[in-house]
Amino acid sequence: MGAPEVLEGALIRHFKKDRFKRLLYKIAHSSHYLPPEFTKGRAAIFHGYTGHSRQPAIRHMVDVLYEKMYFTVFTCDFPDHGLSVDPTKKSNLGRVKSFLRWIQTVYVATYQILKLRSEENPGVFLIGESAGALAIIRFLQVHQEVQKYLAGVVILALPLEVDQNASKWVQKHKRFLEPVFSLLAWFFPNLPVGDLPEGDKEDSLEYHGKVRARPAKEIRDAVFEARQSHAMKNITVPILFIHSDSDGVALPEHVEIAFRSVATPEDKKEFIIYRGAPHRVLHFAVNDIQRWIEKRNKAKDWMPFQQEGVVNETVKTSAKVTVAIEALLMFIPRVLRFCWEGMRKRLEKLMQKK
Repeated sequence: MGAPEVLEGALIRHFKKDRFKRLLYKIAHSSHYLPPEFTKGRAAIFHGYTGHSRQPAIRHMVDVLYEKMYFTVFTCDFPDHGLSVDPTKKSNLGRVKSFLRWIQTVYVATYQILKLRSEENPGVFLIGESAGALAIIRFLQVHQEVQKYLAGVVILALPLEVDQNASKWVQKHKRFLEPVFSLLAWFFPNLPVGDLPEGDKEDSLEYHGKVRARPAKEIRDAVFEARQSHAMKNITVPILFIHSDSDGVALPEHVEIAFRSVATPEDKKEFIIYRGAPHRVLHFAVNDIQRWIEKRNKAKDWMPFQQEGVVNETVKTSAKVTVAIEALLMFIPRVLRFCWEGMRKRLEKLMQKK
């Protein structure tokens, strides 16, 4: 296992300069803390697109980790979700201005549990469902240096194909909308473009309604980036995939490919399929998650982390300008790709006519 590794870089400085702390202050979060001398492990749990950290399944998972397994547990609501919404601007519930914010939220939460003092270097686990699972995957792909400090990640109902959730009208005109969808999402972010499974109507913290253009664009782009084979090969951390064979929101086929594509050793990855379960599969998976985490936590094969070290030497600030620049840089190649595809198809038609 080795001695704690001290690296030079930017993570501590960024926290001291309040760049990432500012994001932490803008989201609702809670820690279920145990004294270091009998903490067996640590975990951070991330909800899906319509959800929040106080949903029954997440609360049950917290209870199991905290009360039965003696884990310190960190939970949070992503920006503009749950209690992270400005109470004077309830219409913002469900907004996703940039999926980079979700990745940064996972980053902040991971740092929060990594930096806690401990007696015996307990394992750190990340658990995410649906879009929360997608945020973990993108976090691991972007910040690969963090993986050596993690005991494992649990990925539930990972969406790697989402176009089937679009409305019938959008699917019918997909060929024409594809090249301009990003622009459409920028100028008309609240335009309804898809349907969501019905949730708990009594839950006022849950997002109810149609999928809006901007969140759809942000999640769709994140899905595209996540499922690239070269990106999946950047994941080496022990990983548990859990999915339903009847999940119509996040189709299982691409998740099976992702499971085979990640570079995690075969004996440190597992894929569990539930028959006939709904998209929100966490409720059914608590026992399997507990079993897997208990097994992984005994391995003690992760790198010890100490607060003076850093987990990434190229930390991106959470400034709005940086987010805008990154979003633009991600947007330009897609526009060029769509233009090229259009030109290629027109050339093929001309050649066929000749």
